[in-house]
Amino acid sequence: MEPLRSEDPRSLGPYRLLSRIGAGGMGVVFLAAPSEGGSAEPAAVKAIRSEYAEDAEFRSRFAAEVDLARRVRGPYTARVLDADTEGTRPWLATEYVPGPSLHEAVRRNGPFPEDSLRVLAAGLAEALAAIHSVGLVHRDLKPSNVLLAPRGPQVIDFGIARAVDATVFTRTGQTLGTPAFMSPEQATGRTVDPRSDLFPFGGVLLFAATGRQPFGGGDPAALLYRVVNEEPDLSGVPESLMDLVAACLAKDPSDRPTPREMTEALSGATLPLDGSDPTEWLPPVVATRVMETVAAATRMLPALPPTPPPATRPLAPEPGGTPETEVLPYERATPSPAEAGTEEPADAPAEPSKEHVLETPEKDATASPSAKPAPAVSEALRREPDPANGTASSAPTSSGATLGVTISVVALVLGVVFVVDQGDFSGWSIGGSAPEAISEEESPTPSASPTETAADSEYTPRILDTAFLGDSDRFAALTEEGLYIYETGSSEAVEHLPGPEAPFVFEDDSVLATTPDGTTVATVAFSTRAEEESQVHVWDIESSEKHAFPLPEQTYRTKSLAVSPEGATVYVQERPVSHDRSQEAVAYRSDTGEELYRLPPPEDQDGRSGNIGELGVSRDGALLFAAMSGGLAVWNTSSESVPPEMWEAPNSNGGELEIGGNTVVTSTRDYVWVWDLNSAGDTERFPLRQGTIKPKAHLALLAVNDDGDRIFGAGHALDGEVGFQIVWDREGEVLTQTDEAREYHALSASPDGDRLLGAYLSLGQHAPELLVLMDEKLKTVQEYEVPTG
Repeated sequence: MEPLRSEDPRSLGPYRLLSRIGAGGMGVVFLAAPSEGGSAEPAAVKAIRSEYAEDAEFRSRFAAEVDLARRVRGPYTARVLDADTEGTRPWLATEYVPGPSLHEAVRRNGPFPEDSLRVLAAGLAEALAAIHSVGLVHRDLKPSNVLLAPRGPQVIDFGIARAVDATVFTRTGQTLGTPAFMSPEQATGRTVDPRSDLFPFGGVLLFAATGRQPFGGGDPAALLYRVVNEEPDLSGVPESLMDLVAACLAKDPSDRPTPREMTEALSGATLPLDGSDPTEWLPPVVATRVMETVAAATRMLPALPPTPPPATRPLAPEPGGTPETEVLPYERATPSPAEAGTEEPADAPAEPSKEHVLETPEKDATASPSAKPAPAVSEALRREPDPANGTASSAPTSSGATLGVTISVVALVLGVVFVVDQGDFSGWSIGGSAPEAISEEESPTPSASPTETAADSEYTPRILDTAFLGDSDRFAALTEEGLYIYETGSSEAVEHLPGPEAPFVFEDDSVLATTPDGTTVATVAFSTRAEEESQVHVWDIESSEKHAFPLPEQTYRTKSLAVSPEGATVYVQERPVSHDRSQEAVAYRSDTGEELYRLPPPEDQDGRSGNIGELGVSRDGALLFAAMSGGLAVWNTSSESVPPEMWEAPNSNGGELEIGGNTVVTSTRDYVWVWDLNSAGDTERFPLRQGTIKPKAHLALLAVNDDGDRIFGAGHALDGEVGFQIVWDREGEVLTQTDEAREYHALSASPDGDRLLGAYLSLGQHAPELLVLMDEKLKTVQEYEVPTG
């Protein structure tokens, strides 16, 4: 958090604003307390940006969405407390959730173990059910919209995305959302329905299991192409969740799981609610972080005691099961006469029940408590529209059997009817009365082994990028913990240059840019509190000094930068949050961060400028290059009067770009393109799938030596089982190739081309990441240790 700024309001509605939590594309989020004080709970108040507030159509949609969001009730969604959709500055208040995001937890502490993943999946599925039950579709489910709290995972930022999405689309023809976790139908502007949220649900689980985004990173245009046309890499997902994740990530919404199939895939997961340690489902180091956040929030709000966690509620199989031929409509769990009391008002907050468990059909009553039930997907689900109004009826049925479902417990507690107005999900219903809870002994909550030590919770930071520092004997590896310097002959780093201070972190989109002699190295750090806050970090390797400067606040996740040959200038790709501004390449002084000039992108033959991808600078510093959707953008940095050019590369997706000496290399879907700067940019190309690369393989990385006569590539087959490395000459002849169960996510070539530096994970294994130095034949020369966190 940070203090309020001079331009920030001090109150909104009945809330007194205390500090900034963060900011995003929709507005600024504040920590707030009710103005009247007392014991009322704190709130996260989002003040909507003025460009949306001034749009009458947005206000209308926003009011409708907020009305629906108020009805969402469930233990795994942040409740909407209040809103003003008509004031000068619209705002939305939700309950404040003290805890790190899933994105931050995985980035800092590594992937989740299997037991934690199953609990996470069950909580998210139930959260989506609560959201869908009132007719909402989240549209922007992603790791940063999942908070980890003592009472379990909490889904936030529902109830506003549709209003913003429609407004943005009307203005720009583009859809709102996060490309890495967006469904294909949302990416292509088609109609979305609840099944569209299952796609990012699968992507979020994959991220939590592996630390990887489902379709990699890079330029948004290239990323969206992969979302729509390529298959995700599922390596590293536990076998028990593999089928579910794969089904959720199906391109066709009709191929994604039904609620019943979700139920059976997640049976046995124990969701956290009460007990001596409500965070025991989390990895130990993450649990510690959660409780530290709660303690910090408590100190900040001494008059606002934290909400006590509700009771532990296992979601485990119950003996017996439900006949597959029975219709199971959603309905309120009917209390016994002894339990019955004054009826709760329809708009009262939900009180989680202790008695709802996840039950699967045909479970052997004599099975061990720890045994995993066999899948028994049935077609017991059917639609029961009410003839009077076309929606599902919430009236009780004569059925005495029960199916307490992970994705429908909220509906059972609240009497919520799963009704949406889109697609084939309309009028789904499941119901029955609640069975008794499984005891803690019968369904233990996932936790660390009693013998686990502090050392067991150590993790190996991911290597984000690599770079040679002027020759083959010295190189750098960027991790979440900072920059490590290595030299041949020693398996350990010879120097560590620390990473950024909180709230900034190095993560997947942090890439290295260096001068040819390796004396200056730069990268970008991202804020954990706001997606449009980032910093450029520049190291002087000889003195170990670092300069850091912020990028403009309204710049969204800069993913590429380059350094001039002498190290005095850093070029940055800037992607404004505002849709009325185009992307630009911006030059800054590397020591002070002073903005020098801006370079708008050239237009392609159709008059479009497209997205700026990876950047690179020529050896003499006179030309700046960028991979773009229309080809290769070229700016003359020595004269602003010279207009930029576009060197065509048909079907370019703005992906990889590498410069070696006077050779520029980039790739498109089908070709590797080579430009010779000694020949005024003469272009050559050769088919990407030379050699034995599979037809459905993805080239993820490129590297080139200074002479331009060796081009290195790495990627993996789309089935995720086999990775490849390949070496071409500049005409495209394959010099060397390997097929191994490895996924490389960093690759660098030494200036002379005799050495190749890579960082990889072993596919299908939970082995630590390795940093490896190879020769030009792709044979391992030496492996290096990555310090543990």
